Amino acid sequence: MSNDKTPPPHFHFVTGRLAETALREVVEELAAKLGLQYTIDVMPITVAALMTPKWLMRHLQIPAQATAVVLPGYLQESGHDLASQWGIDVIFGPRDLRQLPEFFGTKTDRADVMDRYDIAIIAEINHAPRLDANALVDRATALKNDGADFIDIGCDPASRWNEVGDAVARLVDLGFVVSIDTFDPWEAEAACRRGASLVLSVNASNRDAAGLGMRSGRDSRYTRR
Repeated sequence: MSNDKTPPPHFHFVTGRLAETALREVVEELAAKLGLQYTIDVMPITVAALMTPKWLMRHLQIPAQATAVVLPGYLQESGHDLASQWGIDVIFGPRDLRQLPEFFGTKTDRADVMDRYDIAIIAEINHAPRLDANALVDRATALKNDGADFIDIGCDPASRWNEVGDAVARLVDLGFVVSIDTFDPWEAEAACRRGASLVLSVNASNRDAAGLGMRSGRDSRYTRR
């Protein structure tokens, strides 16, 4: 009598560089719940949705222990011939990898998923210099209540806002996390000195002013446009 046992399924997940961290987190949780055997293959492409079957044929190396390849759902319409080419089962998962638990038959606490994120939401107040102090605070409060993490103060490119520092300090004192959106080095520097922690619209003309907050010991950052 043979004691041979059929090996458990081994899923080989395929993704791009951008989704690697998120996929590893989701699959690790799945494996813990379901006892999945798996490997993860990060393709030399930033966005997995840009992969094509022809491209995958050139780049994908399937490990010997794999019994199925799990591809992003974006490939479902064009990847039907891959199973015959590879000689292995091909599974087209959901388009959103966060739906993998449901795809594999487990339930996810949606509230918990929504609480776990690593992005910050920036809400801009356009033409902020045209608002009086109370109106600026009211607008910032409404944006924060709607979920904004940063309140971005949008300056007017046609004229310098001499009171920008006071406006930023007022919001910071009220507990807002403030960014400043300006190409004017003077405005960027004044805002950083009074508490702005992020500078938008940075180029060669104002990058030194944008970095002022970091040099003065604040947790300031800047982003280039």
